[in-house]
Amino acid sequence: MKFLTILISFLLIYCAKGELPTYFKDVEQVLLHRMNFSVDPCDDFYDYACGNSDSIIKPMQNENKRILENGLNKLLYSDDYETLKSSTAIIKALKYYGACITENVTEADMVANTKKEVELFMKKFNFPEDFFFDADANVKWDPKKLTQVLKYVHDAFFVEPFFSTFPVLHELLGLENINLTSHAFLGIKKVNATFEKTSYFCGPSNLLQNFTDGVYTVMRTMGLKAEPSQVTETAKELMELEFRLIGVSCSNKTVVEDKPSEVDLDSIGSNFTFLMKDLVVDLIKTGVGNNTFDYNNMSVVLFINSLPEVLTSVSQAELLRYMYFRIIMANAVPVNCVDILSSMPLAKSRIYTEFKYATLSEREELHSSITEIIKTVKQVFKTMVLTMPWIKKDRHAYDTLVKKFNKIRSDVAIEHDFLNNTWIDKYYKQINFDGSDSFLSMHSKARKFAMYGKVRTMLYNTTVNIETDMTEINAIYHKTNNKFVIYDGILIAPFYNKYYPLSFKLGNLAFIIGHEIGHSIDATGIMFNDKGLLKPFLSETAAKELKKMESCVVDQFNKIEVLPSNYTPHHVNGAKTLTENMADISGLAAAYRTFKIFEKKYGPEEPLSHPKLRELTRDQLFFLGFSELFCGKRSNDYIQWMVLNDEHTPDEARIQGLLPNVPEFGKAFDCPVGSKYRPAEHCKVWTH
Repeated sequence: MKFLTILISFLLIYCAKGELPTYFKDVEQVLLHRMNFSVDPCDDFYDYACGNSDSIIKPMQNENKRILENGLNKLLYSDDYETLKSSTAIIKALKYYGACITENVTEADMVANTKKEVELFMKKFNFPEDFFFDADANVKWDPKKLTQVLKYVHDAFFVEPFFSTFPVLHELLGLENINLTSHAFLGIKKVNATFEKTSYFCGPSNLLQNFTDGVYTVMRTMGLKAEPSQVTETAKELMELEFRLIGVSCSNKTVVEDKPSEVDLDSIGSNFTFLMKDLVVDLIKTGVGNNTFDYNNMSVVLFINSLPEVLTSVSQAELLRYMYFRIIMANAVPVNCVDILSSMPLAKSRIYTEFKYATLSEREELHSSITEIIKTVKQVFKTMVLTMPWIKKDRHAYDTLVKKFNKIRSDVAIEHDFLNNTWIDKYYKQINFDGSDSFLSMHSKARKFAMYGKVRTMLYNTTVNIETDMTEINAIYHKTNNKFVIYDGILIAPFYNKYYPLSFKLGNLAFIIGHEIGHSIDATGIMFNDKGLLKPFLSETAAKELKKMESCVVDQFNKIEVLPSNYTPHHVNGAKTLTENMADISGLAAAYRTFKIFEKKYGPEEPLSHPKLRELTRDQLFFLGFSELFCGKRSNDYIQWMVLNDEHTPDEARIQGLLPNVPEFGKAFDCPVGSKYRPAEHCKVWTH
């Protein structure tokens, strides 16, 4: 009993370390901490609003982890929380976490276990043990053997070395009422990169060093020896192969974009060096378990047109070397007892939410207040869109958009199904932890279960966001089920604090809601009808008007320089970032209108008291609140990666490109007409 008391005391002290900075509790302190008062907001609003700020994301992530860890420890060491503990899914999560704490598995334990499992793998498939640094290694496989290898690596090491599989909802292909037992097809896309994705760009970077360090990790794990020159040569080979697998071409500094194509499994043919149909069927059979599934009407959606050429252009020894490398990099790593629950994201989300709020009424109050904002933003958007003259003239489009806006649903903080013991227990039924299971055994079972989330998405109704970790700092609009979800993980200070002034709070929260709902009518979202089907419904005339709107945004953002001229490219890619930029512009316009509705409804608020802040108007506070999520310093290398790969405009340029298209900003800060943020002409995105 004494040991338990000491342990609990230690855990409570440890958990307290992740608490948010104290200045997050007060909006005046937040603003004083981040603003640069020496800058004129009409010259550079980003520097004015964010000039002294670091990113808020890391402190928010730390706080979310603290909340989860605190909840886990209370569940483990308390006899309370009977309802939560009556869930078999929650008990499984607790057993998993508790075994990690109790057994105290070290990095050395993970390395030893990985070595043992890799040796079994090599022996099972008769691969030479000393091939890793042997350029002439005799590695041979036929399509059948490679198919078996890929399935084994997927299930035993939780790695897909050459491509990634994921669910593609039928609605994304415009399919309705198809007589199948699944809700999705299996999609196959480019491989997930080994290291942080922002490292993958052409030019000087630390990526080769990362691969070199990775090769040394392989050597330490498997007890291999090599000359430094061999290590460097192998690291370069692995890096160059991965560049090709993820579609980055450094010869012309482009990212290969593969267009999706639905393919009947029987017609894939011999393009691939493995048996695609056999692998897909085997994956689905494992994930489906005892559930009914129609294997006779199966298709895959390919996003990897370039993969066959990559796989046939290098030796089998090189492919095995890369596979071997990926296996060890994914498994010979230390474990964090809180982070492991990412393999059970729904149970993780449930525990987090149950312990984040002091009472049920507190959670319901937050849900009610944010739902009110969502409803208002949705109604504002509906009015903005339906009053566009060219939409009013297109009766079919008008009627479809009325239905689409009326059907938009939302979930705040957590999916309701996750709070249902019966539902969540059924979902995790396939995980079986035996009484004799060690932590490593549980870890393997949980990770394998997580690998099959794509198959469970095919089986479950698409109104549920399968495999969603609601502790993440995120919000999302799902085109295929016309649904907006704001994650619980984002609803903490400084992004959300119920005690912040309404103007500031709506600046960030209503904007994020507006941005996500704006995706329902961006350049892609407008192609999905009220049923979530990819069925374009605009008339030819309306489509031309939409194209004019899009072209204005593309042209404007193409002109924004984000990097010094020695970088190529050094401007925003307006076409690549179009949907996000449209959602930004329309979302902020809708958020501002929502703010004015709430201002009228709830009346005036007290001005801020600090001398540097007391002159700020409510409109100015709204725009300062909007900028909160974009504050943070980015390196030029990170920005270059974003320009090449990301559909989002880099943060500073995002504000620079967005604000001139929202006239209310220039008026709020009394910027001169014709100036940077108050131009005579601007892009009108669903406004007129």
